[in-house]
Amino acid sequence: MQEQLQTPSSNAQKRLGYFVAGLLLLPIVVSIISLIAQFLSIPTLPLTVLYHGALWVLALSSLPCAKSVWPRFFIVYGLFIFVGIIETAFCSGTQYYVSGTDFDSILKFQPYTFLATSFFMLIGMCFSDFGELLRIFHKAARIGVVLSGFVYLLNILGGSLNHYDDMNYAYAICTMLCILIADTQKHDIWFILIGAVCMIIAGTRGPIVCCLLAVIIKVLLVETDAKKIAVRLLGFGLCAVAVQFNALYYILNAVASVLRRFGIRQIRLLEYANSGMLLDSSGRDSFASTVWDAVKENSIFGYGLGGDRQILGGRYVHNLFLELLVSFGVVIGSIIFIWLLVKCIRALRCKDPARKKVVLAFFCFAFLKLMFSSSMLYSKELFILIGILLVTPRSPALSSEEQKVQAA
Repeated sequence: MQEQLQTPSSNAQKRLGYFVAGLLLLPIVVSIISLIAQFLSIPTLPLTVLYHGALWVLALSSLPCAKSVWPRFFIVYGLFIFVGIIETAFCSGTQYYVSGTDFDSILKFQPYTFLATSFFMLIGMCFSDFGELLRIFHKAARIGVVLSGFVYLLNILGGSLNHYDDMNYAYAICTMLCILIADTQKHDIWFILIGAVCMIIAGTRGPIVCCLLAVIIKVLLVETDAKKIAVRLLGFGLCAVAVQFNALYYILNAVASVLRRFGIRQIRLLEYANSGMLLDSSGRDSFASTVWDAVKENSIFGYGLGGDRQILGGRYVHNLFLELLVSFGVVIGSIIFIWLLVKCIRALRCKDPARKKVVLAFFCFAFLKLMFSSSMLYSKELFILIGILLVTPRSPALSSEEQKVQAA
């Protein structure tokens, strides 16, 4: 029993945690480096190389964590390689999306093809001390919210952001907020408010929805205190009543009037509300309709990885479920999606509170994000989540503290 409960060295687990936290902070750090380079008139390359190098040092020094999971990882990754070979052989135009990532993108931790991105599954499989991991993530999330808010506001005030940049910053903040929502501690409300204001300024609705769903899922699946659940459900009810009476419009107006005093004139969410487009899909309904029509024409085998790009002229469908269907066909795509959903729900209901909170955060900023935006071929966070799910036991797991007590 004692041998079964042994975990990799705590130092290696810490380095692994810092590595993943560094990955999640990467878009924010890149923005900080750009600002520093702009103010000091220095090139950005040395600083970015230094940060990427630090991430590689952390990654390689945490390899002892992988000692016990290599066999299982190679079996699963070997299956992915087999799928890639089949896709390349039988689906025209898929080779680039299977293995086309260049070496420079790998060095910068920015994969965009199936085999490169899915390798991040190994990281999730290496997690064992979820308590330590959560503590590292929580610190990183607080730092990330402050830094991303600082970068975002400076760029907004300088008038140098376009919509794509707004979305990137908003999702970076969303990642940090999902961690804070999953593991809310004293004073976190102030960090959450800073992030929420920044997302309202950005006007990108997907990150806001992800954060709201994180709160709801935490109450329904993760929270165990009956009194807290009742209070939060009452809060949701009051929010629903407020929305029914169009309170959101007045809240946005109030926030906009405050922000105008600081020189921020354009609030995209308010523009959406004024034009009646707050629930508009920004053209993604037409993407989904086009892809769904294509899926119905080839429902058995699909069109291979990147099939949505071929159908939409280089654009992706911004919906994980449809991306799986168009890539693998209705049967296999549906099985993969249902497996992901069921495994996530089971992990959210396990006995280890730290594991539940980590899964909740990844589920919201990786899985749910892909239901509104981006593509699974870019999402290393999704494959880290898959790695966690692959090593999460079917039966309720003991918490890290319980394991240590039982091992002693």
